[in-house]
Amino acid sequence: MALSLVNVIGKEMDRGLQPSSPRRTERKIIEKNRRNRMKHLYSVLNSLLPSQPSSQEAKSLPDQIDEAILYIKGLEKEVKEAKDKKENLMGKKRPSPSPSSNTLEAIKSPQIEIGVRDSSLEVILTSGLHDQFIFLEILRMLHEEKVEVLNANFSVVENSVYHLVHAKVRT
Repeated sequence: MALSLVNVIGKEMDRGLQPSSPRRTERKIIEKNRRNRMKHLYSVLNSLLPSQPSSQEAKSLPDQIDEAILYIKGLEKEVKEAKDKKENLMGKKRPSPSPSSNTLEAIKSPQIEIGVRDSSLEVILTSGLHDQFIFLEILRMLHEEKVEVLNANFSVVENSVYHLVHAKVRT
């Protein structure tokens, strides 16, 4: 709710006061508008926080701001943890390879070979130690396509995992 110069001068005259200088009155209006805007912003900030039990007393403005800061920092920490977890699950954050292993093997892309004979299907997946989500994705896709998985095996050799899936295509 913005005040105007005319409103302030009119109120001063209604109270029987001499209108103050236009510059001083303008500063009063600007300050009043600034305070109203800040009050509105504090209200919006407080409405964004999770609701507190109604048994508590109304908190002072500095306490509300401190609570908002703590809440935002907590959310930032949760977001960072979620991003780290996502990176780990997606295989982007890989531990550094051991000195004895070949660097090319550590960053090798997953390889998929698919063989089809009549109604049987053979899937061979070669991936790194930290790319296990790809195997799960293959199983999920086979399930979606109504393919019956008969057998699934894996072997770990150095920094590679070899998966072998035998399946039967339902007709």
